[in-house]
Amino acid sequence: MSLAYDLCYITTKIHTEKKLSGTQIETGDATGFFITFITPVGERLCLVTNRHVLEGKEKMSVYMNAKDANGNPIDDKYIACNISFSSLKEGVNYYFHPRINQVTGEPYDLCVIPFGDIIPALEAQSKTPLYYKSFREEHFMTNTNKSTLDSIEDIIMVGYPCGIWDKVNNRPIIRKGITATDPKVDYMNSQMFLIDCACIQGSSGSPVLQYKDGLKAKVENGTLNLSDGIDYMLLGIQQSIPTKNLEARIDSSSGTTTTLQTGEKIYVQIPINLGYILKAELLLEFKNIIKWS
Repeated sequence: MSLAYDLCYITTKIHTEKKLSGTQIETGDATGFFITFITPVGERLCLVTNRHVLEGKEKMSVYMNAKDANGNPIDDKYIACNISFSSLKEGVNYYFHPRINQVTGEPYDLCVIPFGDIIPALEAQSKTPLYYKSFREEHFMTNTNKSTLDSIEDIIMVGYPCGIWDKVNNRPIIRKGITATDPKVDYMNSQMFLIDCACIQGSSGSPVLQYKDGLKAKVENGTLNLSDGIDYMLLGIQQSIPTKNLEARIDSSSGTTTTLQTGEKIYVQIPINLGYILKAELLLEFKNIIKWS
């Protein structure tokens, strides 16, 4: 199968819930994706998203496709895998990034959940074998391979903006853009960069990839070699978006019914189609703090 096909199973929609006063429940939608770490005890599957997606939440659901007897995904059959945080403990079952961003003074907005032991439990609970794919460490942008990148790169981002998805086939939304700052350079001395892409609520936790499909030229020992195929690299994880405050006033001539008084100001935050992306190299730091088994 192609990478484009696999991306539909690397990412997962995340739905969260938090109980408020009375019977009120705060809900949210975001994006997560699977990675495979190479550890001293072997390969280990993990789920990645942003810290702010899960912090303070009581329950989350991830949506995973069923697998048929031949090991292939069943597109129109998927399971909402419900996970209660009351049974999970930070630093044991899930981990927040350990370092502080020296520019913002806040922790890097990343969360990793070891998922290898969770999968069998979910399969037993749902009585359904689950299908998934993952990014591997060699696909991460790091200091070792980032020299192959240019200052401007085409990118794709996979996720669930505003919770939108193909809920019949459990497929994400895929969008295209470019890097808005050089991905090799730490933006404002922080391990992030910016992209020019439609980033809105629900995109938090989305993987951002360099994606090149077609004929590629490479010079080796003075010889020009041409090859066809797909090159890709996991550049980072979407964290947040810059916005612009739009000021407006209520006009009595508009005929609009409103509880605001004529002349009263209102402010609306408008996304400006940029996104802050945490660099994928930050994920490797989790390897030193996760208690592998």
